[in-house]
Amino acid sequence: MAHWRIFELWYGPLTIGHGISIQGHGFAAIIQTSGSDAAITINSAIGNDISLNGLLIDGAGSGLSGIQVNSAGGVQILNCVIRHFTNAGISFTPADGPSSLLVSDTAASYNGIAGQGTGININPVNAASTNATLNRITANNNQYGVAVALSASVMIANNVMSNNGKSGLSMESGGTAWLGTSAISNNGIGVWVNGGGTVNSYGNNQINGNTTDVSGSLTRVSPQ
Repeated sequence: MAHWRIFELWYGPLTIGHGISIQGHGFAAIIQTSGSDAAITINSAIGNDISLNGLLIDGAGSGLSGIQVNSAGGVQILNCVIRHFTNAGISFTPADGPSSLLVSDTAASYNGIAGQGTGININPVNAASTNATLNRITANNNQYGVAVALSASVMIANNVMSNNGKSGLSMESGGTAWLGTSAISNNGIGVWVNGGGTVNSYGNNQINGNTTDVSGSLTRVSPQ
C-alpha cells in the first residue's frame, strides 16, 4: 500500500525590494491575517524583475491584498492560488514605468465577498506606462473578477471570469483590453465598459449567462 505525505511550508508576509525568483512549486504558502498589509508587497526598482511561482497566498478573510505591486520592472505570477483577501488578490498599481505584469495558470478567488474586492486589479498610478498579460487565469467568486483602469493595456486570453458579484471584466478611465478565447459567465455584469475604457474583442469569447452580458460596448477586431 502506498502512503503519501504532503509537506507544505507556511510563511508570514514579506516585502520584496529587489529582483528575485521565489519558487514554491506548490509546497509553499503565505498567510496574511492583518487588514493593514499585503501578504507580498513589491517595492522594487523599475529595472528589476520578480518571479513568483507555485504559491498559495491566503488572506484568511481579513488580509488586505495578496500581492501588492507598487513598483517593479516586470512581475511574473505563475501557478499560484490567491484567495480570501478583502481588497484584491493581485493589486498591480505601479507608480512609475515602464512596468509589466504577467499572470498565468493562476486562480484569484473569493476576494472581497462582502465588499469591493477584486481578483486582479490593474490600476497604474500617475498614468505610468503599464502593460499586462493574463493567460489561463481563473477569477471567480470575487466582487470584480478583473478590473483595469487608467493607462493600462492588457491582453486577456484563455481565461475564465465567473460568479463575480458585480462584474467579470471591468474597464474604466481609459484602460484598454484585448479579449480573446475567454469565458465570462454568471456575473452581475459580464463585461463593464465605463468612463473611456476600451475592450477590443476578437469575437471568439463566450460572454453569456450574466445578469447583464455587456454594459457599454465592445470593439470588434478581426484575428490576423
